[in-house]
Amino acid sequence: MSITGSNNPFACEPVVFANANTIVSLGTITRDGNQFTFSVGFVWKINGVTYQNTAPVVLTIAEASEGFQRIDNALLNTSNTIELQQGNESDTIALKPIAPDTNIILTSWNISGDTIGNTEEPIIGTQFKKKSENLDYSYPLLKGTRAVIQLRPEGNSYYAIGNTLLISVDGFGTSLITGNPDAETPYPMKDLFIHNTGTTPFTLLHNGTGSANSKFFFLDESDLVVPPGGKVWLKYGITYCQLFLTSWNNGIPTFQQVTDQGNVTDNEITAAAFKTTNGEELPTIEWVYDKFASKENSRQYNYSFSEPISSIRLDLPATESYLIIDTLIQSINGFNVSFNDLYDGKDYYIYNNSSDEISLKHNADNANYDFNFKKGVNIKLPRRGLLHLKFIGGKFIDVIQSWIDYNELQPYLDTKQDKAFSIKVTTPSSIVTGSVSEVEVLKVTIPPNSLSLNEIINMPLLILTKTGTAGTCEIRVKISTASTMPFGNTDAIARYSSGASNLFVKMQRDFIIDNGTIKVYPLSSNVIDNTTSASVILTKSFDPTVTNYLYVSIQQSATGDSSVLQGFYLTNQ
Repeated sequence: MSITGSNNPFACEPVVFANANTIVSLGTITRDGNQFTFSVGFVWKINGVTYQNTAPVVLTIAEASEGFQRIDNALLNTSNTIELQQGNESDTIALKPIAPDTNIILTSWNISGDTIGNTEEPIIGTQFKKKSENLDYSYPLLKGTRAVIQLRPEGNSYYAIGNTLLISVDGFGTSLITGNPDAETPYPMKDLFIHNTGTTPFTLLHNGTGSANSKFFFLDESDLVVPPGGKVWLKYGITYCQLFLTSWNNGIPTFQQVTDQGNVTDNEITAAAFKTTNGEELPTIEWVYDKFASKENSRQYNYSFSEPISSIRLDLPATESYLIIDTLIQSINGFNVSFNDLYDGKDYYIYNNSSDEISLKHNADNANYDFNFKKGVNIKLPRRGLLHLKFIGGKFIDVIQSWIDYNELQPYLDTKQDKAFSIKVTTPSSIVTGSVSEVEVLKVTIPPNSLSLNEIINMPLLILTKTGTAGTCEIRVKISTASTMPFGNTDAIARYSSGASNLFVKMQRDFIIDNGTIKVYPLSSNVIDNTTSASVILTKSFDPTVTNYLYVSIQQSATGDSSVLQGFYLTNQ
């Protein structure tokens, strides 16, 4: 049966399936000034029909007006050739023109005045991501050294590996994809995941010497050992895959190790483990309409300026979601958005590739497209720091950050971090004479958090001199929270009594602070620390988070003698 005629009730335009538009293979693109030559060898499918250019194509890119920007596209069409689609000029942010359904965007140019950028890297395969990307694939037989994970033609992103005979992996291969027109070709910045489901670790080789098409590249240029149960999140590149996240701390000290052992260098802590910025779940997102996830969203957009900038709202690109800051910006106040398809739940990533930290301002202008950080304060994006954002309700909300904020650890480190501490006194005290009462000769304030809960304290030097031999002289060292010296043995941690004939005394003591408790030699007279004792060790509670005071006192037994504290030294080094 056939239906013809102008009154055909079933007449309609041909149906075009966007995901049937595919770049199958690429030729080469060469540049000569503002002319770009596309060689023979580009093959594509539009609505399931295969096309290819049988002759080179030359496209000439025009300059934009002074002070204006523009984006042009190279389109693959149904005439077996490549055509130019020129965008509209703008003095703010240039928008990429939308290609008709019967065309495929092969590449694009960013034009700013008389500056014409290089072509973007073409995306091979379909325009939109497939649901098959979310499928996992098990490699139970992968084994040996410099093994290659062959990417699946279905486009799988998750690769589970559990063979205990696997020693090392060189990278990803494309042998199952090359020459296969139906294969899902990986695109730049595609997410790839490796999961060690076995019981033994294996190694991902940095820039290995095996046969992988896309090798691993790690910033520290060291191999990455994946422990049993470990998961690695990578970003695909044609030559190299970059590490994005690991599910373990990758050898960087854990929070507990940092606070216990004081592993801090130059007041800066780095960590490979990522964390949610406030530990809360994200708000529920209601999807108002269906939206394909375009592979163009996986591209990166670089912000480069001729000189550092003090403060700015960045123009948000229409498609790219990986935002690389190449030029130092002291503060970013949010984004300017001039397109209308920004949807709730869209992910963005900001990477600081500049020379110093960048301040991201919380609700800088109290307007749409501000940052809205969960802790309500600005975020300092460190050099090489990565921040994951979600666009929700007109704001950009922080999700995950790639660093640990030292300021967040400070209250804990103050109580546990090893600190250099010393008290050194070389000026003689006032002379104690004509009295048999206890006299304070030294008071030192110990500010909060000057010491930690666990310390070894040395008092290698306390020197006292005495004039006269009428009686003895007793020295006491005390640590107390009282701002006025307590008398007698209250809060005393060391005591020494010199004989009447002794005119020079050198006293030494060693102390241990064990989880907030001072442990010291029993409070006896006329002993040194290498002397054994049948007495129980002296213990005294110590809270390093409050103000403490160190006192030294002298008490003579005869009014005819005079005594002076000549010097004192105490340290935890």
